[in-house]
Amino acid sequence: MTEQKEAYEKKVEARIDQLDAKISELKAKLEGKQAEKKAKYYEQIEYLKEKRQQAQDRLQDLKRSGSEAWADLKTGLDKAVKDLQDAFEKASSKF
Repeated sequence: MTEQKEAYEKKVEARIDQLDAKISELKAKLEGKQAEKKAKYYEQIEYLKEKRQQAQDRLQDLKRSGSEAWADLKTGLDKAVKDLQDAFEKASSKF
């Protein structure tokens, strides 16, 4: 069970890092936008950062948990990562 937990942690951490890089790419796109659009886009970026932090916090909870409790925490982490992915897709479609 411990090997599964460690493999899962690494997989989720890589996914969060990948989405974090994509958030940074969206932020870079903002530099050329008009001022009124920038505020709206920055709102989206902040929302994505919040979702990313929620996923990261859940991952940290999982890392601190014992191997017997990780299955319970996995469900919450999966949801947090899905929420982050969905929020990213929604925000990126607006750019």
